[in-house]
Amino acid sequence: MKAKNVNRLIIYFIYTIIFILFLKYGYEYGFYNLQKPGSKYLEYYLFGKEIVFTYLVLYFALIGIMLALPSFVGSIKEQGAWKFDWVIFLAVCMPSLYVSVTPWIPQELWSYWPLRDFFGSWGNLLQDITVTLFTYFLLTSFKKSKNS
Repeated sequence: MKAKNVNRLIIYFIYTIIFILFLKYGYEYGFYNLQKPGSKYLEYYLFGKEIVFTYLVLYFALIGIMLALPSFVGSIKEQGAWKFDWVIFLAVCMPSLYVSVTPWIPQELWSYWPLRDFFGSWGNLLQDITVTLFTYFLLTSFKKSKNS
């Protein structure tokens, strides 16, 4: 029993180190190198090019996936049939996805997109948080049922 706990401790410790390194280097690349004077990506950042926004979306999506990974791996090891928790999907994932894609909506469709001005006034922070929420809760909504 103690060996199992030691193994878990080591695995979680390695996971935490990898996660911290991912956050550190991803942040440095995405928010420092892309914005520093003389960077070839500074023009992309200032003029809202898709390459920078795509990088930021993928970075925050990977954060959500990495946060959900221990729970998801634990679900894989359990016995039972896979179930999808649609309540979490509808209550958390769908609104998060709506807010996440709002900045990507073409200007011609803005009049048809409710609350676009409200979400747009928050800047990138709201989009970054909702991308993380969406990926985390999407992954954790897949679980195995014990009574199957």
